[in-house]
Amino acid sequence: MSDVEKNAGVRALFNADLHKKTPDWAPRQDWQVVPTEIIHIRRQGDEYPELTFEDWVECIEGENGAAIEILLDDQDHRSRLGTAPGSRDAHHAWQGGYVEHVRQTMFFAAQNFLFMQQSGVLSSLPDEEQFDLSDALTVMFLHDIEKPFMYRIDNDGLIETTTDMSKDERKTFRQSIIDTYGFVITPTMYNALQFVEGVRDSAYIPGKRADEPLAALCHAADNLSARAYYTYRGKNESK
Repeated sequence: MSDVEKNAGVRALFNADLHKKTPDWAPRQDWQVVPTEIIHIRRQGDEYPELTFEDWVECIEGENGAAIEILLDDQDHRSRLGTAPGSRDAHHAWQGGYVEHVRQTMFFAAQNFLFMQQSGVLSSLPDEEQFDLSDALTVMFLHDIEKPFMYRIDNDGLIETTTDMSKDERKTFRQSIIDTYGFVITPTMYNALQFVEGVRDSAYIPGKRADEPLAALCHAADNLSARAYYTYRGKNESK
């Protein structure tokens, strides 16, 4: 049997696996199968800007992916998330702004995760600070989960506050979502949810790190979206 014949099955299985979640995840033209190895010919991460909110959610594996699927099966929840603004006025303050903000944070988190992975920083972390991409994406999914239940767009296209929540009430609401839908949150993920908006003065201790690496990654992703991409609506949308 020739090398071409031997690799034909490998090629088919390889592409089937890559395309299982979304056909755009790893286009066939970006890979080559040769007699002894499979070669990636596109820089890793180049496809990320093309992914939608739904694509990113499908990248979350295991119990947390299942929890999100159950949450979004509730049509009221899906509608809330899909139409809510990202904030009252600070960033992504338009209908659908919430999912665009979360999509952006997932993109930035994934890019930073790849850099940490490729540089060797990720593997050098102690066991208690280890995390994978699904962990980071889960944190980004949950970090503002109360917003669709606080704000909505009214009939005049204006942002209306439907429920006021204090910072503590927001944390309680987020925990109720975690408990209700069966999210599995590790200690370092809880640390990231606590410090996704940065370390406040009350938590700052000179000479110590309050926020762990996952928290730093998620804060960077959230801050870049909210403070740099606050009017960006996606490459196919006008500002």
